[in-house]
Amino acid sequence: LPTASTSTKGLLSSTDWNIFNDKVGGSGVATRVPFWSGTSTLSSTANLLWVNAPSRLEMGPEGGVNIGTLSGTGTQGVSNVNIGYYNGPILGPSNIRNVSIGTENFWLNGSSASGNVNIGKSNYIYGHGNSNINIGESVNRGNPSTGSGNVYLGQGIANAAGAHYQNVGLGYFALNVITNGHSNVANGSYSLNSLTTGVENVGLGFFGGGGITTQNSNLALGAYALGISNGGNSNVGIGSYAAANNTGYEIVAIGGSSGRYQGHRTVAIGAWAGGGVGAVGNSNIFIGWSAGNSESGSNRLHITNSNTTANGIFGDFANSRFGINQAPSALTRTFDINGELRIRDVVTTTPTKLMSIDNDGVVSSLGISGLSISGGNLVSSAGST
Repeated sequence: LPTASTSTKGLLSSTDWNIFNDKVGGSGVATRVPFWSGTSTLSSTANLLWVNAPSRLEMGPEGGVNIGTLSGTGTQGVSNVNIGYYNGPILGPSNIRNVSIGTENFWLNGSSASGNVNIGKSNYIYGHGNSNINIGESVNRGNPSTGSGNVYLGQGIANAAGAHYQNVGLGYFALNVITNGHSNVANGSYSLNSLTTGVENVGLGFFGGGGITTQNSNLALGAYALGISNGGNSNVGIGSYAAANNTGYEIVAIGGSSGRYQGHRTVAIGAWAGGGVGAVGNSNIFIGWSAGNSESGSNRLHITNSNTTANGIFGDFANSRFGINQAPSALTRTFDINGELRIRDVVTTTPTKLMSIDNDGVVSSLGISGLSISGGNLVSSAGST
């Protein structure tokens, strides 16, 4: 046969043989996807597989996926997904079914964690818990963070070490220093941002519930509601600065700056009701705009629409005294009226007593045995008027 050339079919020359021989080397393994490991060598790895039944591409150990620089480069558990830069690089073999997408998420974990989702930057760096959702930047990165069932979305959320669980935090630095608290809901920048071990608290709004630390079962709705200090459990603050500087427990404050400095068991309804700096008492009831705004006592009732006691209904629960247009501290009788009293639609029947009023205005009764009313006159049984 002739020697092959560009125009003639024939045998390969030694020069041709050197061109085609030994250009591709290496061996394959069933189900592994080959890749070039050198300029002329094919290789494969157990971490990149094609499975025919059902048809799927598997990347990473045992069903995991690692895409991006330094993502998932260390010892891996099963079914972890790491996409981006430096996600999950040091996961231990007991970490399973975790998802990290973004930059530097979940990267110093050496223990066991499962079912966590981390999206963003620098989230859940020291995470050892389960079933957490961390989205944003610098979220849930306490060293270590061992809690489970949390949902955090924002920046700077839950950055203290602890076993906090079943919390929801949405917003910039919400629940920032939580340690072992649980079942809390924070929605708004800095909401519940001082809470550490408290449970079952709700803070909605800018600095909502910001004054709550270790207390439980508080509700704060509005900017700075329960936001500066919080003295105890079961407080309700609805409205901007409602009960914001309180020192007690079981307070109900509804309205802007209502019950702001109150102690325990006060009810304040209306803007600025019981909200003055000097209004620091306990067990008060304030209803109306600025009602009791300057009341410093305890066990007081103010129903009015101003910060005065000139008109309205007032009371002193401690001494069982109530009145109209009279300050609680000035009440001297069970019912004290500062003004005229008129009774309408009085039904006249045979009287049994007469009403008597002394010089101090105290009303009492006198017996009228043997007397009756006739033609508007008081008549004795003997017939004399």
